[in-house]
Amino acid sequence: VSNYITYIDSLRPVLTGKDVKGLGVKEGPIFKEILDALKEAKIDHNIKTREEELNFVKAYLLAKDD
Repeated sequence: VSNYITYIDSLRPVLTGKDVKGLGVKEGPIFKEILDALKEAKIDHNIKTREEELNFVKAYLLAKDD
């Protein structure tokens, strides 16, 4: 059980809503959408660093604008 908890904690994004707001995103449901997508990306694309998380969020936002 402790291994599972450690594993799940490692999947939690480092970025917070405050970080997302700092990228110019207005508060609202988009925050949860972005953070949920980031968590999935950490699992699916093996994102590990804060920089990789920031790059993912920026790319996600660009894709949403299109």
